[in-house]
Amino acid sequence: MRARRPVTKAPQPSGSGWVARRHLVRALKDASVKRLVLLNAPVGYGKSTLLTQWREAEEGRRSFAWLSLTKLDSDPTHLLGHLVAVLRQFAPGFGATVEPALEVPGAAPSEGVLPRMLDDLTALPPFVLVLDDYHYLRGRNVHGLMGRLLAGLPPSGQLAIATRADPPLPLGRLRAAGAMFEIRADALRFSEEEAHRLLTFSRIALDPADLSTLVERTEGWPAGIYLAALSLRTEQDPSGFVRRFAGTHRHVADYLSEEVLRRQPGATRRFLTRTSILGRMCAGLCDAVMDGGESQAMLERLEHSNLFVVPLDDDRRWYRYHQLFAQMLRAELARKQPELAPALHRRASVWFDAEGWHEEAVAHALAGRDAARSAELVARYWLDMFNIGRLRTVREWLDDMGDEAIAAQPAAALTAAWVAGLIGEPEAVERWLATAQLGTHNGPLPDGTASLESGAAIVRGVLGYSGLEARRANLARALDLEPSASPWRPFLLWGQGHVALLSGDPERARALFLDVLRLADERRQAVLTIIALAELSLAETHLGNTDAATIHARRAEMIVNERGLTADPRSSSVWLALGSVLVANGELRPGHEAMERALRLRRGGPGLSPWPTLEVLLALAPVRFTLGDADGAAGLLAEVRVILADLPDAGNLGRRLEEIRRQLEVPGRELAFGEALTDRELAILKLLPSQLSQRAIAAELFVSLNTVKSHSRAIYRKLGASSREEAIERARELALI
Repeated sequence: MRARRPVTKAPQPSGSGWVARRHLVRALKDASVKRLVLLNAPVGYGKSTLLTQWREAEEGRRSFAWLSLTKLDSDPTHLLGHLVAVLRQFAPGFGATVEPALEVPGAAPSEGVLPRMLDDLTALPPFVLVLDDYHYLRGRNVHGLMGRLLAGLPPSGQLAIATRADPPLPLGRLRAAGAMFEIRADALRFSEEEAHRLLTFSRIALDPADLSTLVERTEGWPAGIYLAALSLRTEQDPSGFVRRFAGTHRHVADYLSEEVLRRQPGATRRFLTRTSILGRMCAGLCDAVMDGGESQAMLERLEHSNLFVVPLDDDRRWYRYHQLFAQMLRAELARKQPELAPALHRRASVWFDAEGWHEEAVAHALAGRDAARSAELVARYWLDMFNIGRLRTVREWLDDMGDEAIAAQPAAALTAAWVAGLIGEPEAVERWLATAQLGTHNGPLPDGTASLESGAAIVRGVLGYSGLEARRANLARALDLEPSASPWRPFLLWGQGHVALLSGDPERARALFLDVLRLADERRQAVLTIIALAELSLAETHLGNTDAATIHARRAEMIVNERGLTADPRSSSVWLALGSVLVANGELRPGHEAMERALRLRRGGPGLSPWPTLEVLLALAPVRFTLGDADGAAGLLAEVRVILADLPDAGNLGRRLEEIRRQLEVPGRELAFGEALTDRELAILKLLPSQLSQRAIAAELFVSLNTVKSHSRAIYRKLGASSREEAIERARELALI
């Protein structure tokens, strides 16, 4: 009789250090009528531990025969001999007729031996036959043998398989017949409560936020949490460790490398490390990154083998790696082939770009430190991102590029100028425009702008920091340079409409805004559609067409809500339009509330283009006055004067200011000893009771820090105060604030 290797390899009885999986054990006990129990999950998910806890819970009710498999058990004769041995542990004498048959040279186990074993199994009391590490079995013969064993099990018997890959058994038929119970990785992930119990046993205390982060980082992988606990025992900064914990940590990296990566064939290792740069992957993308084919078959093998590959859709088209596994793979790539990652990222960027996944295309160009490609893609797609309300993403792209890389690419510098203006950094606008105009670019820019000259004119014309007449001239120049099909044409027409509205020509403004709206709708430019609708509503209100104004304003409000832009300063024109038409219809208080909301939004972006802010201030001042807030109205008009003083040219807005001021009869406040505060001083005084610093007040009023400091000294002198607190107290006594 041939020698047998030891086969009793079941885990030891669980102690207090093991996390009890009570809900899973209950589910396993409830599944006692199922023919097959299948536990399928990657390494480290606690399959064997759960089976051990189940065995303990069944003590006295059913017997467990446990066999931990190795590659040697792929020999059917070996396997049957070992099965006999483990079954004898609770049923002495089992297989007395089987073992002699195994010794017959050339015996066919599935024909002459297995039937005898199945007969003997019918005589056993209720039992569970556990086959741990089933994924080691290879070959049609052994799987055919196991299929027959499973089919012939008596009602008193149950087969439990723990594996890292689905076995080639008739699982579909068993599933359809309700004869199989499955537990997979998702069910085996630790909850925060279970992770807490594991750490508590290790005498590790984490606050709830750190615990949540650890479970998120490990994706509930029990082995990952345990490996983190090993280091946390001696860690002086637990919070910092949790934030840093990754697949590159020595315990995790060693475990995954030894248990997973080193056991894979060379082709699989290459695929794993090279595709680890991808946040998500499909066959076509992997083919592009690997510069070859057959990725679909590889992905299916990886999923089947449970190599920490997570399907992202029901069609099994998109996958991702478990994040700790991916981090380990990337570290392995960086260690062994650091020069390869940029080329892999570039291939991924090209593929995503061709497929229309623009954000991923940019992300991989940036990750590959491909400055030229990053600049080209950012310049090409920033306008699309703006049109769907994603300007902050573009700002993050530019931050990742860095100023030096931006300055080297004129198209990127022009993009940086746009972004600076649209998020409220006027000083950066001219700096980036100057940088862009120092360079050269042949032909249209990636965002569709006809030339660098036209691009600079568009920025200056749309934002208008240089004054109304300069704005008008830049818009006209850009329209001359841009073709009729230019994506910038609706923005330029909007700029001309806005200039017309500010100049007191609502008829021309309405005509222009209608053209803008048509083009923006055709091109699905959502943000521009919102702004055009709001300004069109204002033009209709000025013309007395309140029904049309209401329709346009409400449509703009609907789109703002749908797009989640209610807190965006650029949506302030929507609330101004709503407020204006409500006031025109006699609904003063709702109109006032909407206008105040518009003002709050504009103040949320103090560096934004001054023209919409002037619109809000000039419209709201009369409403405040009518509602009895004369001081509030005076403060708004003082802010208007401050803004106008810093603009090279404001058209007839200065005259409009004086007209409103005369209508409201809001004179400058005079002090008891006869020296009056100027409008600018009044504006600054209104902000002193806030928590704003002098620098923040300067940003709020569009003036320099030195201006605020000099006017503050004048305020203190005129009020007879020596500090900000004394000035506030004195101003309140005089009813100035």
